[in-house]
Amino acid sequence: MKAPRWRAMIAAMAMLPLMLALDGCGGGSSSSAPPSEVVSGIVSGGEAPISGSKVILFEAGRRPDERASRLGEAVSDADGSFKIKGAKPHHDAVLYLVGESGDAGGGINPAIRLMAILGTPAALPASVVVNELTTVAAAYAFSNFFTDEKTDLRDTVTPSISIATAVAGAIVDVTTGDLTSNFGDPTNNPARFNTIANALANCVQLVTPDACTNLFLNANQPDVPSDTLLAARNMNRAPANNVSEIFDTAAEGPFAPVLDKAPTDWTISIFCVSPDIVRDSTTFAIDSSGNLWLTTFDAKFTGIDPAGNLLSPPDGFSGGGLIAGFHSIAIDGSDNIWITNTGSNTVSKFCGAKPGNCPAGLHTGDPISSSSGYTGGGLDNNPGPITFDHQGNAWISDCGFACGGNQSGPGSVTALSPLGVALSPDAGFTGGGIDSPSAIAIDGSGNVWTTNYARNSASKLCGADPAACPATAPNPGDPISPSTGFNQGGIFLPEAIAFDQQGNGWISNLATITELNSQGVPLSPAEGYRPDGLIVPVGIAVDGAGLIWIADCGSECLDVFKPDGSIRELNNSGMQLSPVKGFTSATIQAPLLLAIDGAGNIWVKDSAFFGVTEIVGAAAGIATPLIGPPVSSNER
Repeated sequence: MKAPRWRAMIAAMAMLPLMLALDGCGGGSSSSAPPSEVVSGIVSGGEAPISGSKVILFEAGRRPDERASRLGEAVSDADGSFKIKGAKPHHDAVLYLVGESGDAGGGINPAIRLMAILGTPAALPASVVVNELTTVAAAYAFSNFFTDEKTDLRDTVTPSISIATAVAGAIVDVTTGDLTSNFGDPTNNPARFNTIANALANCVQLVTPDACTNLFLNANQPDVPSDTLLAARNMNRAPANNVSEIFDTAAEGPFAPVLDKAPTDWTISIFCVSPDIVRDSTTFAIDSSGNLWLTTFDAKFTGIDPAGNLLSPPDGFSGGGLIAGFHSIAIDGSDNIWITNTGSNTVSKFCGAKPGNCPAGLHTGDPISSSSGYTGGGLDNNPGPITFDHQGNAWISDCGFACGGNQSGPGSVTALSPLGVALSPDAGFTGGGIDSPSAIAIDGSGNVWTTNYARNSASKLCGADPAACPATAPNPGDPISPSTGFNQGGIFLPEAIAFDQQGNGWISNLATITELNSQGVPLSPAEGYRPDGLIVPVGIAVDGAGLIWIADCGSECLDVFKPDGSIRELNNSGMQLSPVKGFTSATIQAPLLLAIDGAGNIWVKDSAFFGVTEIVGAAAGIATPLIGPPVSSNER
């Protein structure tokens, strides 16, 4: 039997030549002044000064229940310049500017509202530019942090606003008002970004009397905006809405390069391919600070922070029993890093980004497991995906022969304690129809589910809390599903599984999506959900609003070289919200894996490209690391 596509495709990536290279996904450095309550700069529209604009300095709310604070304001002069002297902010505040109304050459325009993210007081630039480019960067990166009020940004409980601040800085340099050199590379499709900015600029400058009306009536989801900032926010929140009509409003704008025809959608992506260890990465997971941890085929792993800074030495971290070959990676509730080693049938554990949660004396990247890794508990036949329960136990799918293992048999599930001690028997947990478990997840009750690649089914086992299990399965690892597993709702060659906030499981199959309730009863039709255009769904994730995101690998996962893969979005009824062709970018052509961070960025691993792609602010953010079903980053 052929191994699951995500394993085969990731393995094939090791043989690919380097196709693209950028300087990385982080922003460049900028000159900054010492912490100060004085901010000066220029507000411009369509690259012309905006006079008479009220420019306000805000400190973002540091909690969901804390409003943004106005620190000071000024009115721009005829050349667009302003200087604000305001109250001193908190040392850890996120500061931003908003320019309201003013005259950009077409007369006083109350629809002008522009924004620039400044960062923390310690990194406050000596001078800034507020324009359409900074506004689009802010609207996209901070999409999850807008409240019902137009200019009120508030952090989430996680917190995640620091992630959004880093992403905005990776796109636009607020000291110049231009795209950063990294984001300006054609691989990131700056033409799409500039086209969005031109739609705003034509309204700001009132190039025609109805420029703003046309933009607002088309950027109308979730509601009709009344200013340029909210129009940009809406284009991110509903990127497939009225795309052609919005494209028409951007004609002959000031920013270049631009698109020569309407795109499929208005999503914005950042491609991360440098340094080499990021370029060569294969799988990834996200910790509580939004750091992305990545494995390679070599016996190495690394991390990058939200600004794209490397968290490891240039050649990565190693040790702890980590060997060359295929790996899966996950982050536990203490932010420590666990990696399965297919080649040695072991698991390695490393100190994560919070050394205070590690044994005394260890630092980030140091091995916690011994040089032989963790073994036992059925961990002997091609261990793959790994997940955690709220007790800190690791649950691992041991996929067996069908997934490329070196032994015959149906595989099993292994449970390890937080210290790496086997909690499962020597043969692992094997009941409930388990047969080549290709993916694993924890539901809202703490019970364990696998997808069974060889049996076209899903299995459910009692988790670490027997109180959440039926009387027929009183112990951890006891089967809850029947001996045949759950096999309805269109399950066929299942790849991955994720749970939503309602307790329903979503499974990606060959050409379909299955939805099961918490009892294994199918909610999807007998043939599964079949959204228009769906080809080969592989990775699957649920965001903080309960929407389903899918990595559709496309024809390349059918051994047909055709770059038609995409990222797709479904609502919780299986209805497609993305375009028929899905959400695409230059570096999303055959996506395999995806994950969502606290700021709603979607991280994507594509089999056609080295590196990783970040779709900016497209989803509703979730608390990370992911333990069980997703929790909105506003709720944890």
